[in-house]
Amino acid sequence: MFRVRQLTLASLAFIVIGIAAASSASADPIVVNGAFDTIVPSNGTGGGWTSVNIDLNGGHRATNGNPGGNFILNDAGQVATDPTIFQLVSGFTVGQTYRLTGDFAGVLINTGIVGFGIDVGGVNLAQLATPGVVVFTPFSVEFVATATALEIRFRGEINGTDNSYRIDNIAINQVGGPPPPSAVPEPTTMLLLGTGLASISGMVRRRRKAKAE
Repeated sequence: MFRVRQLTLASLAFIVIGIAAASSASADPIVVNGAFDTIVPSNGTGGGWTSVNIDLNGGHRATNGNPGGNFILNDAGQVATDPTIFQLVSGFTVGQTYRLTGDFAGVLINTGIVGFGIDVGGVNLAQLATPGVVVFTPFSVEFVATATALEIRFRGEINGTDNSYRIDNIAINQVGGPPPPSAVPEPTTMLLLGTGLASISGMVRRRRKAKAE
């Protein structure tokens, strides 16, 4: 019976440690209004995003998305500027790999021309060719987080082109499992862990004493 109690103590300790480790794992960072169901103002901030260099033919649309709302990156082919939308996303774990996904569609008929840019943390990750007109095509880029908060940015009409785009369904997901544990659990977690193990140990000692008597 003594060996059974020792095994029970070790098993419970392992479970408590496992719970503590799981509680320290971070969830996927949340992109606010990634489906553009809420209005995003042109050349302003709102609905989780900031947009710049957007003309009257661009901006938020409540329909023709994939499905529902979407945002059009259009700036009348201005060479000096790119129609852009961006937001600061928090909740990254430094060193962890993430995947940024979404859907985009060409507004103009110039398919095959590279005019769509994707930036994360000020770094250009991809430049994509225009897909079919109003035919949404998924995109996906991976990156390693260098900070706990990173700006995601989408640009149209890059490289001096006049190609405009609809974007929709922007999301970020962690790739694979969490990185190897290297951080010390939070003080609260350590306190709960220590209290739990002390209670278990005390219970085992009381049972030993009762048996001896």
